[in-house]
Amino acid sequence: MDKKRANVSKAEADPDIESGMMNNNEPIHDVQIQLQLIQLLSKGADQLAKEDVERKRNRAKEVIELQGGEKTSLEELEAEITALRQPYEPVFSNENPFFKNIFRLRGWTDKNPNNYAKPSVVAKIVITLIYLRFKKEVLPFLRKHAMPDGNRHAKFFQHLTPKGLESLKKFRDDANAMMERYDNWYDFLKDYCRTYGLPFQLSLIDEK
Repeated sequence: MDKKRANVSKAEADPDIESGMMNNNEPIHDVQIQLQLIQLLSKGADQLAKEDVERKRNRAKEVIELQGGEKTSLEELEAEITALRQPYEPVFSNENPFFKNIFRLRGWTDKNPNNYAKPSVVAKIVITLIYLRFKKEVLPFLRKHAMPDGNRHAKFFQHLTPKGLESLKKFRDDANAMMERYDNWYDFLKDYCRTYGLPFQLSLIDEK
């Protein structure tokens, strides 16, 4: 009897226990519903995150058509270029015959190909023989990051990834191999541009 009275007294003192309420006056079944909602929302957030990752992955693999009908993908472009400036690595060193071949074909016997300062047309030649071999969007990207204010802050190739640098060295070696088979600049440039689908510019013939 005393126990029964004690229980009744406890219920009267703490009516929330008997009415299915917690101490914070919130129904137990409402709390359970909220927990279920939280779980559902968590699953929904995880699913949205997975879908977002999948969309980005598909976008990276999406084939885009460039001017001239050439096709590439964002994934391929991002594999060769980087906004982060890379350490300098001499890819046109004096030991490499690239500039020697150009000077020989141009007939510049009075100029030293090893000098840092070279005729202004040489920069245009490098762009044509090397950088125009990349996808069409690469050169504007390199200009933007190497010369953000119009002044050169880095070499173009310092904004190439290791894969992009590997491509550049291949283009350089292709040019060397072809130049070594010619004895004049005009014939070489014409055939090189035709071989690799590049624009043949007379200014690269006439400009000294």
